[in-house]
Amino acid sequence: MSGLPAGTGLVDFVIALTLLETLVLAWRGRRTGGGIAPRELALNALAGIGLLLALRAALSPAPGLIAPALAFAGLAHLADLRERSRRRARSLERLLAGRG
Repeated sequence: MSGLPAGTGLVDFVIALTLLETLVLAWRGRRTGGGIAPRELALNALAGIGLLLALRAALSPAPGLIAPALAFAGLAHLADLRERSRRRARSLERLLAGRG
């Protein structure tokens, strides 16, 4: 474990991994036509990155950035929930239309 970065370096590493994971999942979904919808994937990743940025700010000499990072994460999370509920409602409408 001594080869891992410490403090903000570790958070930066996790942010980079999160971005890489998001890109791989988007590429794979596009290639196969399945997986998580790109908008949902992006919103979910942005919420997580916002939390990671808040953690990074807490570990750095600039703790004043914690609140904006948490606000960003919260807004991305709300947008993600809204998108998911809209998608569920559309699925339900299609299901009910097929029965009607």
